[in-house]
Amino acid sequence: MRRTIKPSKGMSKMQFFVGIFFCLFGIGFLINAIKMRLLPMALFAIVWLAIVAFNMMVSFKNGFTNKGMGLYDIDDAKDFDYEEKLRSLERLRMESLISEDEYQEKRAEVLKKEW
Repeated sequence: MRRTIKPSKGMSKMQFFVGIFFCLFGIGFLINAIKMRLLPMALFAIVWLAIVAFNMMVSFKNGFTNKGMGLYDIDDAKDFDYEEKLRSLERLRMESLISEDEYQEKRAEVLKKEW
């Protein structure tokens, strides 16, 4: 099973508001670079603003919506202990806590998982 790890909503909101500051800084830098006619500084400011805009978009999605973007994915299929699950199911069936049909259904689900 793959899970996406995202930063907390509070951290994302803070990053968004810090991004506003960096965006204002970049705009000021760009205006000065244009006034001074320094093309490399202007290009740097444009790249700066693009990176800040992307970061702000991700932070906004993570902080203010439920459609956040993850930082990275982890695969926790290796953490799934098939033997333990099957033995637990068998024990539940033997103690009549689940029916034979429920046992067969859950057993099939466990065996369908990727090994």
